[in-house]
Amino acid sequence: MEMSPLGKFLLPVPALVFFLSGAPFYGGLLPVGVGGTVVGGPCEYKGYQGQVRIMFVIPVHSAGETGTAFEVRFSFRPADKVIEPFADPEDRLFLLTMKNGTLPDQRFLEKYRLETGRILDGRLLVITRGTCTPTLFEFTGVDLGDYGPR
Repeated sequence: MEMSPLGKFLLPVPALVFFLSGAPFYGGLLPVGVGGTVVGGPCEYKGYQGQVRIMFVIPVHSAGETGTAFEVRFSFRPADKVIEPFADPEDRLFLLTMKNGTLPDQRFLEKYRLETGRILDGRLLVITRGTCTPTLFEFTGVDLGDYGPR
């Protein structure tokens, strides 16, 4: 069966889109968080040291093999004023997510002693160059890439 001229043109389009997306170079189409570094391209961040306060921890749904997933909301109080208006943490609560975007499980919360009222040191990262995630958080002594035994 003979392919139409239009079909010959359209067939390579998905391969071209895949190549131009950068997926062959970055390991896939999905962005990676802090530690994996590529979150939309080569970017630079400014860090603000401060304190994280866990405001609440509530179970939200089953996380498959790892049990229940938890919504952990926290506030951030920077040591210095955050000058970027879009990143100002005042009067805001943030959702704690793992590096892969999932919610933490019971094992993770227990290992890092994340419970309502706990205060720990952390850092707010605010983008200064590039098109990556605008704000990220790091928590001293907490590995957001610790998914436990697999």
